[in-house]
Amino acid sequence: MYNNNKNEILFWKVFRNVVIRNLIFKVMGEQVIEYNDIKQYYIGNRVKFSNITSLSWISKKKLWAILKDKLIGNQYLKINKKGLSNFFKYCNEDLETIQLLYKFKKYDINSITDPIIESIENENELSLKYFVIDYIDEKTNSKLPIQYNQDYIIDSEFYIKSISIFQILYYGLKERDQQIDIQFLKNQLLYSFLFTTTKEEKFKFVSSIYEKFPELYPSKEEGSIISDNIKVPLENIINLDSNHRYLQIKLFLNDRISFKKRFPDSIIANKYQDYSMDDFLFLYKCAYKSNNLSALPRKVDEIVNDMVKDIKCEKEKLKLLKLKLAIELSNQDLDNFYFCEYDDNFDMLENESVVTYIFSNFSIDGLNYLIETFFRFSGFSTILPNEDVLIKNPNQVIDFIKLYFKNDNHLLMKYNGWLYMIKSILKICKFEVIEEIIKTVPSFPVKLISKLLYSFDLDCPSKMLKLINLLQLKDFSGGGNDGSDGDYEEEQLFSMKSFKFSDYLIGLNKKFKIDTVSQFNDLKVFNNLLLPSLTQNQGNNNSNHQEISQFYKSLSFVINSMAIFKQVIIDYPNAPKELFNNYLIKLFNNLDLTSIKEIMEIIKTAKIDGNKKLFSFNNNNNNNNNNNNNNNNNNNNNNNNNNKVINIRLENNYKRIEEILYYLNEMKFSNLFTGNGISLFFIDLFRSFQNLDEIIENCPSFKKVSFSLFEDQSSIIIFEVLFDTSIDFNNRLKIIKYILNEISTLFKEFDLMDIINYQEFKIYDEQTDRIITNQLNSNDIIEIIEWILKKVDKKQINSICTIEIIQTLFDQLVSSKNVTLQQIQCLFELCDIHSIELSIGFYHSFYFYHLKNSKLSSLIINDPNILIKDTTFSKKNLFGKHFYFYIKSHTFTFIKNTSFELIVKELLGYYHQPNGESIYHLININEPKLALSILKENVNLFKNSDQIKYQSNTIIKSIFKSGCYKITFQEAIIELVKLDLEDFSIDKLLRQSILLERIDITNFIITKYPKVIDTLIFGDLDTNPFKKNCKLICNYLFKNHKKFFNSLKFNCSNK
Repeated sequence: MYNNNKNEILFWKVFRNVVIRNLIFKVMGEQVIEYNDIKQYYIGNRVKFSNITSLSWISKKKLWAILKDKLIGNQYLKINKKGLSNFFKYCNEDLETIQLLYKFKKYDINSITDPIIESIENENELSLKYFVIDYIDEKTNSKLPIQYNQDYIIDSEFYIKSISIFQILYYGLKERDQQIDIQFLKNQLLYSFLFTTTKEEKFKFVSSIYEKFPELYPSKEEGSIISDNIKVPLENIINLDSNHRYLQIKLFLNDRISFKKRFPDSIIANKYQDYSMDDFLFLYKCAYKSNNLSALPRKVDEIVNDMVKDIKCEKEKLKLLKLKLAIELSNQDLDNFYFCEYDDNFDMLENESVVTYIFSNFSIDGLNYLIETFFRFSGFSTILPNEDVLIKNPNQVIDFIKLYFKNDNHLLMKYNGWLYMIKSILKICKFEVIEEIIKTVPSFPVKLISKLLYSFDLDCPSKMLKLINLLQLKDFSGGGNDGSDGDYEEEQLFSMKSFKFSDYLIGLNKKFKIDTVSQFNDLKVFNNLLLPSLTQNQGNNNSNHQEISQFYKSLSFVINSMAIFKQVIIDYPNAPKELFNNYLIKLFNNLDLTSIKEIMEIIKTAKIDGNKKLFSFNNNNNNNNNNNNNNNNNNNNNNNNNNKVINIRLENNYKRIEEILYYLNEMKFSNLFTGNGISLFFIDLFRSFQNLDEIIENCPSFKKVSFSLFEDQSSIIIFEVLFDTSIDFNNRLKIIKYILNEISTLFKEFDLMDIINYQEFKIYDEQTDRIITNQLNSNDIIEIIEWILKKVDKKQINSICTIEIIQTLFDQLVSSKNVTLQQIQCLFELCDIHSIELSIGFYHSFYFYHLKNSKLSSLIINDPNILIKDTTFSKKNLFGKHFYFYIKSHTFTFIKNTSFELIVKELLGYYHQPNGESIYHLININEPKLALSILKENVNLFKNSDQIKYQSNTIIKSIFKSGCYKITFQEAIIELVKLDLEDFSIDKLLRQSILLERIDITNFIITKYPKVIDTLIFGDLDTNPFKKNCKLICNYLFKNHKKFFNSLKFNCSNK
């Protein structure tokens, strides 16, 4: 009673003191502990202050106030390499904490790592500045030495990633006058520069260092700039620009470049247009050396310089270097660059490059060269013409063709790729070009033009008609017509009778690009020729009806504007409404309601049907920008402007969707859609505008859509959306839940081919070291499953489709953020009532373990003897049967109803005999009592095998260093000694406590087991605290246990 009263008095004294009270609340507010999972907020999830010992854990949670208290109070902290790494990683804003840690734990830190190097590696500018610039040792009155070159070699990767970090380090080295380290830094910087030219980001970073600190760049006066045993790959050197010319030359002359027979000519081809005279001079030297590997670089330099020294004209010198480079490298791109610029020296380069250039660029001089050298093609050749020449120099094209067919040159040369040439000329050039060629070149292969016409291989019917008229007027008497060596009679060259109806349909479907009414009207010539029954009304012949139906279906693909649509209405007044399907769909995709209404006013009803995905609404933003909430605060003005444009576009699109939905509601959908048209419309609407909440918010008419009026179509929407992986699953659930709420019954049987047949599930993220859970609401999933089972047609409740829907939802449920074992049990019971059998694989069982106790999933992940190597599981679907990547696992009932301890023992016995790794992982998840229990139960196994031998030191360290909450180190030591295992002998325990510098543990062992001093032997460096410079423990032992030194035996050369 007295104590309670005293505590209450103290409480009110503190609480009524405004300053103290506000300070307490301020600290509490700054030290909020947040969890990702709401289930972690419970009273048992608290750690006793005295048990918080891990620097790594404190650093990850950023509990700097606790760390300061621990340091000032001189309480035990577990400090190791990982802990220090995490500290320097996370403590980058609190200088006071950094100063305190180093003040109180200086010797511990220095014995484990170098704080300067640690700061650099973790990009901690604050701590680096402190240790390099501000810190002065109180005893020596000197700054910390920067031991830059002790851990890194010159040819290692340059590990500094920040210019500010580099600046602090560099200025620190200069201030300390550490010239050797500066030279080392300079060498490593150059090495990184030379070896990262193909890695753009790193190369730019090192280049920025050179710009800021030009004194670090190799000077012209320096001799050898890299060591003799290092050679830089040629592609890296070529990637350097002309600003580094003297560096390139120096490396070349000193034979520091690695040349291979395969020259990286693609780099030159990509940068060819940007090279200067000096660039080409250096590149030619490299190419010459690459083709003459035995030649000394200085000799190559001399030969090339002599070659150009007497050429006074710079243009001539550049031309010679480009030609020589092309000859050395035998690269068709470089040959083409040269020819396009100079159009000469055809005899100097390879025939293939020469011929390709001449015919693709219509080179008159080149063609004369081929004629003079009696060149002849062997076999079939296809050379694509240069479109720039076709557009800019049509007269050159005409002259080239005239020369080729002049005096029977074509009979000698026999080029047989004219079909592609003619097609390009017809597509790109004005009609007058082909007209001039046909009229003035008697031997031109007109038959090839006819072939293109017959196959409707031209995209413009108007151009086709002009060609037909031209060919019908042409006098063909007089020569070969295929570009080689044959003569053909007139009727073989062109005939209107050769056109086929099937080819015409393909032209309408895929090839014609009709933009004007005039082009559309030109189709009538082919209609009259190939489908006379359309205009002549020849009875009711079934074949005629079939042809007309096919024609209308194909004709629908060329209706691309309102003007063409209106012309179609005039020309084909009795055409079926399906003729306008494709155009209507285009208008829907472009959200063009005005045009849709105009069409509907004319044709009154339409029939948009579909058995495939027809719609693709033109919403450029889709949902990606919508859902991206992780905006960078440092976005520049351009990004902000872009976001405004995107938002405006979204607003406009939603507005237009609202107008369309309002119109469709008035039309009651069925007047515009038939078959699966309604479901296709909504499925693609959800695919394009994925966020249902935003659709509802921005489109009031969506809430007025009566999905109950077309329940079959609504069922299809539910089914398709559920399996559409392009839609975020959370949005899929919202859509399904919304539609289910609107309809009364589900649904017809679907084609099994519609069901996705392969899925992957990942249970663990190696990068974040976390179990993967989704953000779905388990209550929503359960509710959807209940609705489906209530509303599905009773005849379909056990169908494959129903089961697959339930299975897919169940697969997501087990990994959802707030699911419980109780919910899963309720789902199983619900499925049992309806005789639905779910497929369960290890993927599901893993989450059952996780829900039971997260330590179970952690044990499974970390114990390599339990889990498979990969943490990704696949599910295959074959006619409703699922094939998971199975591993043996316990049943749901067993996992739910069995204690944690028994499940652990079952797991270990299920997969393998308990071993050292299993024991270690149990301690790692803070289950030391269970680990000791398993050790005790299997002690005979461990005595007669090496199952524990190779992990014993790790286990001891974990018990001593982890600060276990469930057992004291005193209890753990007593239990380990009781096992009577050599791997946990008392002298081994003592040795580890000394090496870990745990004074409290060392004192306990020596006091509890005094005889251990008589038998303890220290060996080599790894087990000798005196060689490892463990000053704290050695001083403690010398001061408190001198007897220990009197009887201590050293099994090493130096005492």
